[in-house]
Amino acid sequence: TLFPYTTLFRSECGYVLESYSDSDWSGHKAHRRSTSASLHFLNGNLLFGTSRTQKVVSLSSAEAELHSLVGACADGIYLRGCLEFLLNVEVHHEALVDNSACKSLANKRGTGKIRHLSSKLLWIQERTADGSLVVSQVSTTINVSDLGTKPLTAMRMKGLLFLLGFVDAENGQQIGQTEYEEMVDRSSSSKKVKQMANLMLRILAVGSLQGVDKLDLSREDMCYLIDEPYMDALATSWSLWTSSGLAVLACIGLAIIAVM
Repeated sequence: TLFPYTTLFRSECGYVLESYSDSDWSGHKAHRRSTSASLHFLNGNLLFGTSRTQKVVSLSSAEAELHSLVGACADGIYLRGCLEFLLNVEVHHEALVDNSACKSLANKRGTGKIRHLSSKLLWIQERTADGSLVVSQVSTTINVSDLGTKPLTAMRMKGLLFLLGFVDAENGQQIGQTEYEEMVDRSSSSKKVKQMANLMLRILAVGSLQGVDKLDLSREDMCYLIDEPYMDALATSWSLWTSSGLAVLACIGLAIIAVM
């Protein structure tokens, strides 16, 4: 169970500051600058949030996410200093992003080929290197800072508000629990589709090298990827593919349908 009941991380010091950051990419049609958003939680309780238009035009989604991450970390470091001064305690600071490229850039050393980002990139790399900041990846499904980046569907907005612990003032019921559960189900189905796509790519690669007749993919070989009720559909699609090279599309289609 996630927000508003607990925090994602635990620390020996007892206080964890989590800084969630997110960004759209060139979402404004007039000037094409991206919007950064961040939400900061102390032990799972919302402390501070921002939504700002970036000052530069980003050349990629990873660059937009990096600008957002730097802004969130700067705010988080300030909040951490205030908390440690006021409470006289040690606060562990964790920054979370849903972009894998941005996370990799923050945790590696050096600018590589993206020298136009050198100042911000080296600053955050310095923070991760000295241990004052930890940058981790979080699923897009539960990245609550997405609320401040762009217009969202009603289901997505209510699901994120549920994570923040919002309640209806009229009846006292928590907002968005049903929408949140539906978001999680959709995310789980999407992961299964990606797993099946990777499996099919491996099958196609091996088949092109060894020939279809030499492949023998048993039911047990596939069961770790998909739930038992869908095994028959996948086994059928495999039989079609092994009997005819033209059935590759049918194989992939049945596999995708099986996990929907």
